[in-house]
Amino acid sequence: MAATWDGGIIAGTGVVGAILFGAPEHHRIALAHERFFLPANSRRPAPHLAPALPEVRAALFAGDSRAAANSVDRRLRAIDYPHELVWTDPLAPCAELSWTPNTGATDDYRREISLGNGDAAISWSNADALRSGIRIRTERGRSGVVVELWSDTTLDGELVLAPVGERRAGGDDVGAVDYSGAVNVGATASAERLELTQSAVGPEPAITAAVATSVEFAEGSAGASEVRGEAAVWRLSVGPDSPVTLRVTLTVADDPDESELTPSAEELIARSRLDLGARSGRSTEAVWAAARDGGLESAREVIELAYASGRRNIIASTGALPPTLQGVWQGTWSPAWSADYTLNGNVQNGSMASAIWTGTPELLRSLFRLITPFADDYRSNARLVFGLPGMVLPARMTTHGHANHFMRDYPHEFWVSQGGWLLRLAADYVLTTGDRAPLDEWLWQFICESLLLSFAA
Repeated sequence: MAATWDGGIIAGTGVVGAILFGAPEHHRIALAHERFFLPANSRRPAPHLAPALPEVRAALFAGDSRAAANSVDRRLRAIDYPHELVWTDPLAPCAELSWTPNTGATDDYRREISLGNGDAAISWSNADALRSGIRIRTERGRSGVVVELWSDTTLDGELVLAPVGERRAGGDDVGAVDYSGAVNVGATASAERLELTQSAVGPEPAITAAVATSVEFAEGSAGASEVRGEAAVWRLSVGPDSPVTLRVTLTVADDPDESELTPSAEELIARSRLDLGARSGRSTEAVWAAARDGGLESAREVIELAYASGRRNIIASTGALPPTLQGVWQGTWSPAWSADYTLNGNVQNGSMASAIWTGTPELLRSLFRLITPFADDYRSNARLVFGLPGMVLPARMTTHGHANHFMRDYPHEFWVSQGGWLLRLAADYVLTTGDRAPLDEWLWQFICESLLLSFAA
């Protein structure tokens, strides 16, 4: 069992992520959509630091990093550029679906994650050894999931669709911001449908974001409904002859609807497997316990499981866009590091590095979709920060490409390696697949402008 979202089990279609956590008396599913980034932070261009670079370089050549930082600070004051750290627009939670049945004493609680697709499930027994549970079924590329409630005995309970309530940071000392006040929420309920809407307006004019989460009975059933503040509620029963199947759909404003992502998760996952000859069919808990006791066979099995689960999680969180720092999962209004795309290493090493070499090069196209819309921002970064033509991609990004996320101790505005790093991945894609489309459509231009900056420097 998991008391909080970050200990839950994850299911994903690439486009939508679901985190299942809680206990038999109250389970919750936190839902997120890959394109629901709150427009909560400034999208101002990078600072015009180029005039200060000679002084900065001289200080660095002299080994005086403090003097170099002081030079940057003086320049920022001279151009009246705000000194506060500008976070990237965060990946935000879309809704939380909770199930609270009238269960009594329980036993034999099981959590299951499929390593063959993006599905997940939990189940438990009552005092009479009758089982109940929740399944989340997924289909790659879909903007929603199917939730199944089932029980070998009759359970009455409440199904509630509401905003996520969690406000803890997902890490220590990460400067996480509570964004719960940035959204307006509305809930509606009928006998056949629950819906929750969240909308936000950014600090820049005309920058908005909205998402609607709807829950519908898949088989024409109905529940007694009501609205309680920001929550939509059903009262219903689940029993041996009356399982409940729900379609949960997330709709994001201006979503380009790339729901037909192919191939399937099952096909992608099956393309690569690490076989150390150690698979035993034991539970993960048993395998880890045996490995901690020094069993070599179990240690090999741990490595097999880590490989399989890592590939499954990457595929389950790669849709039209690549995984963020948290994949496609979000269960808090205070995400660590804004749950963004950290281009100074994590996107490349944490999610995309293995895509080609494990037989899934098509996953890299998600990375192309992320970086190609913001070419003018990259040119602005090169001009303002370095006084040069060309392109500089930012160290951190979600909804724009401006290099405006930095502070004195972390001068990310000067980070330049991510452009070449990402373009190398794109070149590897072209060379291994023979697909020239990226080269003809954008890659060659990006290469030329990245090299232009390097040569000009």
